[in-house]
Amino acid sequence: MKKIETLIFDLGNVLIKWDPKRVFRTIFKTEAAIDKFLAEICTMDWNEKQDAGRSIAEGNRILIEKYPLYQPEIEAYYGRWAEMLGGEITGTVEVLEELKTSQKYRLYALTNWSAETFPEALKRYEFLQYFKEILVSGREGIKKPNAAIYELALSRFGIDPATAIFIDDSARNVVAAEAVGIQSIHFKSAEQLREDLTNLGVLRKRNNYQNNQTMTPKYKDFLSKELPAKLRTLTADQAPNFGLMTAQHMVEHLVYVTKSLSKRRGEPEAEMSKSQHYFRKFINAGCPFEHRPKEGASKADLKELRSASIEEAIQGLEAATAQFYALFESNPAHKSYNPMMGEFNLAELELFNYQHGRWHLHQFGVIEEFSAVGA
Repeated sequence: MKKIETLIFDLGNVLIKWDPKRVFRTIFKTEAAIDKFLAEICTMDWNEKQDAGRSIAEGNRILIEKYPLYQPEIEAYYGRWAEMLGGEITGTVEVLEELKTSQKYRLYALTNWSAETFPEALKRYEFLQYFKEILVSGREGIKKPNAAIYELALSRFGIDPATAIFIDDSARNVVAAEAVGIQSIHFKSAEQLREDLTNLGVLRKRNNYQNNQTMTPKYKDFLSKELPAKLRTLTADQAPNFGLMTAQHMVEHLVYVTKSLSKRRGEPEAEMSKSQHYFRKFINAGCPFEHRPKEGASKADLKELRSASIEEAIQGLEAATAQFYALFESNPAHKSYNPMMGEFNLAELELFNYQHGRWHLHQFGVIEEFSAVGA
């Protein structure tokens, strides 16, 4: 067997949660009614025609002519399509990040996705930038499991199938990839994927050693319960008392930072950088933030929103916080590192999250007074 050089990922329900029922639970009264609608009207076969290049307008027209009484529900499928997207599948994204950090493999994605809706995913999920290229079925006019789309990926990206691994949650797509010579993994869970890639020698085996050190979180109730509750008092477009970001921008920022603090990217250099000294000062001495935004900054500089609603963003923060505290249980000796912030242990990171969350509550007037807690 040749050395693995390339990994090709499916996206939907491998890296990104997608479920049309998220929308139709707000339209139909029962799960049975939802199941009937998706089995008989807006079927997966109909949806996959858009994945294969048919326009959404044409897909809607065909169904509405056949089922005119269901026109509002049919139009909701793509009209509210962004709401079908959930968060990232954290464990799989962690695997992807480890592969990216190792710099040993070429990373590509091969997805059945409508060309019209895929730009929304690109806006929402930063980890899609980890891929060298993404082949989208709707842009090509062919979809998995057609052998032609695998052959197109191999030729366009210059991949030797004997040195590649394809990962997909669909058994039929896995079988089709193997038929053109690509070793494949049928994705069922992030844990199973990690185990399979470790057994193939693509990932290093995790060190699950747990020493006798115990750590008692100090701010878990605040970060897990009080902070989300206070954030739910805000409206998505609410303006801050200082700064530029809306309330939803702020929550999405908290999600990003919480996730980033749970990871290790690289190893410390001999000398700390200026920004690392800054964050070390933040941990040791409290919050040095200024109220005003950077000179010249405007609302045009704000990133596009990644969640369909502020509630979805808050749920994303709750999930990221739960993942952070899982580190306390699985590996209390864990230390986070990234080139901008430097290296911190879990107790320091928990303190950072506590101060950071309270600072932004103060920014929106949810708490009147803010005084930082030093390490």
